Amino acid sequence: MKTINTNTTKFALDNHVLQLDIDREGKITRRTQSLVRGEGRLENTLLSALYPDIRVATVNIPKQMDMHEEVRVHETMANLQHKGIHYILVGASGSAKEGKFYFVDQKYSKIIARRFHNWPEAAMVYFGMLVSPCEAMIEEDDTRILVVPDHAMGTNDCRGWIKRSLFEKLGLSGNHLYQFRIAFENAQGKGCFKVMEDNVSEALGADVILPESSLKPGLKMEDGDTQALRVVKRIVPAARSIFTPWAKQELKKPRAQESFSIFSSDRRFQGRVVVGVREISRELEFTSSYQLTQFAPHNSIQLEILRETLEVIRRLTEAVREGQYEELMELLGGVPTGSLPTGLEQETHDDPEYDIVRALLTADASGVMVGYPYVKNRLNELLARWAFKVSTGGGYRLPAFMLADDGYLALVNGTVYCGSDWIPQEKAIMRGDSMRGLVVRYPIRMFEDLLPLENLSSGELHRLLAERLRKQGLTLPQPALDDLIERQLRLEGTLVLHSQTATRNGGDFDGDWCGLIYQERFPRFVESRFNLKNEFKQTKTKLAKKRSNPLNTEAVALAAVGNWIGSITDLITSCIAAGREDRAYQLVGELQNALDSLKHQVKPNLELVNEIRKEVGHAPWLRLKNVRKISQLPDYLEVDPNDRIGALYNLVRMEVGEFFTGQSSIKDFKGLILGASPTREMLEECSRVNSAYAAVIASISKRGEPIQKQLDLAKGELEAAFKAAEANPAPEIKELLRQKRKAKSLAEEAHYTHQERTKEEIKSVISYVQLWAIGKNENRDAWCQALHRIVSNGEGTGSILVFAFPQELVNKVAERTGGKSVRVLLPRLCEGFIDVDSDGRSFLIEPIRTGPNQAGVKRTYLFTYRDRKYSAEDIPDQEVAPQGATIPGQERDTVQ
Repeated sequence: MKTINTNTTKFALDNHVLQLDIDREGKITRRTQSLVRGEGRLENTLLSALYPDIRVATVNIPKQMDMHEEVRVHETMANLQHKGIHYILVGASGSAKEGKFYFVDQKYSKIIARRFHNWPEAAMVYFGMLVSPCEAMIEEDDTRILVVPDHAMGTNDCRGWIKRSLFEKLGLSGNHLYQFRIAFENAQGKGCFKVMEDNVSEALGADVILPESSLKPGLKMEDGDTQALRVVKRIVPAARSIFTPWAKQELKKPRAQESFSIFSSDRRFQGRVVVGVREISRELEFTSSYQLTQFAPHNSIQLEILRETLEVIRRLTEAVREGQYEELMELLGGVPTGSLPTGLEQETHDDPEYDIVRALLTADASGVMVGYPYVKNRLNELLARWAFKVSTGGGYRLPAFMLADDGYLALVNGTVYCGSDWIPQEKAIMRGDSMRGLVVRYPIRMFEDLLPLENLSSGELHRLLAERLRKQGLTLPQPALDDLIERQLRLEGTLVLHSQTATRNGGDFDGDWCGLIYQERFPRFVESRFNLKNEFKQTKTKLAKKRSNPLNTEAVALAAVGNWIGSITDLITSCIAAGREDRAYQLVGELQNALDSLKHQVKPNLELVNEIRKEVGHAPWLRLKNVRKISQLPDYLEVDPNDRIGALYNLVRMEVGEFFTGQSSIKDFKGLILGASPTREMLEECSRVNSAYAAVIASISKRGEPIQKQLDLAKGELEAAFKAAEANPAPEIKELLRQKRKAKSLAEEAHYTHQERTKEEIKSVISYVQLWAIGKNENRDAWCQALHRIVSNGEGTGSILVFAFPQELVNKVAERTGGKSVRVLLPRLCEGFIDVDSDGRSFLIEPIRTGPNQAGVKRTYLFTYRDRKYSAEDIPDQEVAPQGATIPGQERDTVQ
């Protein structure tokens, strides 16, 4: 019997996020429900803590539409109803450029709008704060918040303080920098915290100190503000007697009698606060990329980068030849280390599939598992990605750190001492003994974005801080000075910069990650940047933030769609490869406009972008990004003489050989798992699950065939139109060329959308199999053997077995080959179990909380598999069953 004990289960709220698509005709379809904990849900988010019973939907819309298509989509967005619930658009996150937006049920729409001052543009930019999942979160009913101008009380751009006793409730390790999300009253904020001591907190009467820049949107008074917002903004006189005269002067700001300006020196709030931590500073590694290496001088590529690259290739080749698979997997991506920052050119180390492959190869003492079809396919994909990155970016890695500031805050003899932005702008507090280095922050717009800095030695850091404190009237003994530096300046996994230095490549202190190129490793690369003369200075313009009428929210969302960041970045690369740095610098401003498009309502000049694209073409090696086998990488490319990356490719590619070639069959592994004696019922059930899994994969593949054919056709027709235009530049030929460009663009969008949807659906069906397998609590070895026997009788890769029973498979491989069994990184799936009804419909059965003290169960439809056919009809969920009620299928322990 399979039951859910509603008395002992720790219930989550019913916080599924409904995932919908709106097509070009305005039709709504529902996406497959994710079963991974944290994905498609609101667990550990500010939104779920603030509004436990809120209903949320993410809605994806097309990125390129004709006017009549846009009208249909606009109408659907403005009147979105699904299963009897009316949803209202309330905001977006960085994914708005990709056409993804957040809707909530009508009951909460006005409440959410007020949080963003009824400002559609602000909601599009900042709503993501409310739905960002946090690693740790606390709710406190009586917390004191103090909001101060940036740099006051040792704060900085988006960097504040949290008192130690409150921080300790989060259960996190100390002496780091912490990326946070916070909500109180009708405001929300983001940034990073340092930890202040409790005595400082009590002296200031504040448990949390926030700089104004952390609050999104800010606390500026507007005519239409609600009373609740005015409560947040009220000004309470600060107790200034505890500050030094120097600090008092720093805090003094003009204070108008009849207005509440954002420059008022302090605002206080006391009440319920939700605080979450998303990231913790720690030292990571960035793998090299062409975006960085393209700026290295020729002598650095030849004498520094190439040397390290050839050594990495030698190590990997030797690891494959000698069966050193731990070394191989480390070279391909490193061991899993938890979550990584997004938007960077490095492998993800928390990939469960990667971890399973690593574990299987480690457990295998015979070397046979490299021929297991799933393992072989995955290795070849990893190797192809590695080969492209090594051939175009080099084989080096860079240490990476979270960007931090030099702010300090301490109480000594009853007086508060604080400061920020006191280290020299040309200096940094770096890890290691290197005297100089370059700070790397993605995206890299130009060579000047690589910041040349000198490392502050320990002696120099102590001297500068001691001088700073003496100016404030304080002389600290050496042990106390050391303690202050270790607790607030030399935090684990951080790189400390002056805020003006950080802004030179777009950095601030809200959790940005940066890499370091040390002079000792790359002296020529570092020297070339230090010696750069006549640096390009991008013209800075103060961009106004547009404020639309709330009735125009959907139109604001539609205007935000369109992501040119990747294409402009690659075009900059093509310009550099063609020796056209002048054109690359022209694109720097357009890339910045693309980055700022959502926040400032600016757009890149696409006419200029297309003009440059026609002029410089496309670096040939850029087309090789997504190859799936090393054999698909040409041995040699015809490249421009100025193309440093192309030259590197031609030098390196010939050194990378083929690995793991030849045919392999799952049938060759039929004897791998024996001895557990599975029952007939086990074999029959495993056969049904395997058939459903295969049917879903086949359905997805079949759906993609016409999409790929259309893309190939569009590319061919565009190429033919180009040739026709070259031969005959008549107006009708130019019009035909325009039409074919648009057709290709639409086909590429459809292909991209299909790929993204495919990733989600395959991930969901894998999670389905994993959740089914987790329910097999008794005799798991027999279940593993049963599924293995079914799989090995087929023609597949064995992936379902790898996903369903990874630990049992690893244990058996170690047992049969005399290897070492290692622990597998198991997926974090939602609570509950899988139920299949008599019509072949699969449901997720999970516990939920329907109210503060009321437990319930939810039955969520997943998909249907019947008569060897797969479908994903959109049927209503049986959302809540009160405690003690019976849900059909709840009593079953197995899939029927």
